[in-house]
Amino acid sequence: MDLLLHLTLFVVTTTLLLFKRKSAPQLVGYFIAITLIIVVVGLRGKSVGTDTHNYYRMFWDIIFVQGSAYLDKLEPLYKLLNKSVFWCGGSPETLIFVSTLITYGFMASTIYRYSPSLPLSLATLYGVGPFFFLYSGIRQGIAIVLVFYSIKFVAQQKIIKFITTIIIAVGFHYSAIVFLPVYFLPKIHLKPIVLGIMWLISLIFIFDRNIAFLMLQEMLFFIPKTYIWAMSNPDLVGTEGNTGLGIRLIFTQLICLFLCCSYNKIETNEHKLILLFCTLGIIFSNIFFHAGFVNRIAFYFDVFLILSLPIAVHYMFKRANRAIVTFSLYCCCALFFARSLTTGLYDVLPYHTIFK
Repeated sequence: MDLLLHLTLFVVTTTLLLFKRKSAPQLVGYFIAITLIIVVVGLRGKSVGTDTHNYYRMFWDIIFVQGSAYLDKLEPLYKLLNKSVFWCGGSPETLIFVSTLITYGFMASTIYRYSPSLPLSLATLYGVGPFFFLYSGIRQGIAIVLVFYSIKFVAQQKIIKFITTIIIAVGFHYSAIVFLPVYFLPKIHLKPIVLGIMWLISLIFIFDRNIAFLMLQEMLFFIPKTYIWAMSNPDLVGTEGNTGLGIRLIFTQLICLFLCCSYNKIETNEHKLILLFCTLGIIFSNIFFHAGFVNRIAFYFDVFLILSLPIAVHYMFKRANRAIVTFSLYCCCALFFARSLTTGLYDVLPYHTIFK
């Protein structure tokens, strides 16, 4: 029944958008689709999601525990959010729902602004995007969508708004600071051939775990002290990463090639930036493939796949072929989504709500 619920969510929320782009019916369907996602994710029970129960405990610790070294290291805006929810009479359940509302609110706004195909964007979110991670990584989830939202400030070169958004993101998860330098990427003008070479080099890190560890040692001064213990121990590097050449990994590499090939056909600077960030995200994911949870740094770039795939399809194919390619990718995302459910990714199943 839990599996059926999520498969139904996938089908309903994506088919609600099969109307003319930005027409009134599609806007209504999009609102309903995002609302359904927020309800399912935001009203999940305490045991749904790998770390959800930890956020319940953390909520009460932030309110009542004083002088804790662990709590002192938590991001200030996340602690403020917890306290604000408590002051308003809320509970951990309220915090989870509010966090989900913030996360998908910013994500929905950005997708609607830039995506040529809302159904494919949502399918990508489910299949190879951060949908499952957002069941667990609440703090970083908010940081990721704020970074995602900041793309318009990079494209418009509004540095004050961009820095402000990133500072807010850092207030929820310190790792968001890695996105700050990307503001200057538009001035570098990376060519597709350069990105392709970077991608080929990044493949080495997938096959050699030792290279990943040696590289991490050179980066320790960039990493917050909270995480250094995991980066300086060779026995821990790779313990949380992926192993083997799975179908999803191969699919992601093919997407990277597809994005590189389509880059020169993109007509707007905003869309080019989105493809650039996504390509870099795949490259970083390869480099940090065996780096345990440090691989989550790449999530700030991976999230742009939600937009990049529909954008590349839009520019690479004419209308008749575009529908066939979009449907094929939709089916691939549906299969990845079903597989993630059956393998228990991020402990999303068994699912229950806070009312059960």
